[in-house]
Amino acid sequence: MADGDRFDEELLTSVLSEFAHTLASRFEVSEVLYRLVEHVIQILGVDGAGVSVVDENGKLRPVTVPNELTHKLESVEEAHQQGPCIDAFHHADVVSVEQLDEVSHQWPDWCKAAAELGVHAVLGIPLRAHEQSLGAMNIYSHETREWSAGEIRVARVLCDMAASYVANASALDQAERTAEQLQEALESRIIIEQAKGVLAAEQRITVEEAFLVLRRHSRTHGVSLRAVAHAVVTLGLRPGS
Repeated sequence: MADGDRFDEELLTSVLSEFAHTLASRFEVSEVLYRLVEHVIQILGVDGAGVSVVDENGKLRPVTVPNELTHKLESVEEAHQQGPCIDAFHHADVVSVEQLDEVSHQWPDWCKAAAELGVHAVLGIPLRAHEQSLGAMNIYSHETREWSAGEIRVARVLCDMAASYVANASALDQAERTAEQLQEALESRIIIEQAKGVLAAEQRITVEEAFLVLRRHSRTHGVSLRAVAHAVVTLGLRPGS
């Protein structure tokens, strides 16, 4: 352990191993981010930590509030869009403050709330993956604290692991949505072919003509072609009869 570091290296190794196993499984993104802040609090022995992620309008929104301290400070930061987390996100760099009194002019509203809650030191760690800024994490200490290089490195490693999971999960979700849509298209084809066969046989028309009957009914009634075909096959619908 380097001078100034306040964490147990054996605990760090254990937590990193557990977190790595978590990331290898299919967890919801929110669950991974909650585990991130829990691990940071456990390893660094701090009083709170919270992750905020960017929304569609480019603003940071808190997603993990493990305790009341975090809830209050993250709420103020969200309302005023000012604070260490905001700066870490926009500058894509660590914001390290040993004593908040020295930067009260920087984030006046946030620092006032922090002082009222007895927070005197903070770390802001960017959450980035593949050169993309996803959000940031705040780490809170009631004591003034000289954040060591080792502590910052640990926080960054955990954030990088979580950010990679979030980015990869988003890509995986997109791939799964595409696969589901493709599967749905395949299933639609089967039911449509069955409906064409039913109409062709009963109305003594060609399958091409049967398809036109299905399509006409679909457009006239504003429903999908698959829904019409399903009704023909399972509900006895006979369009055009």
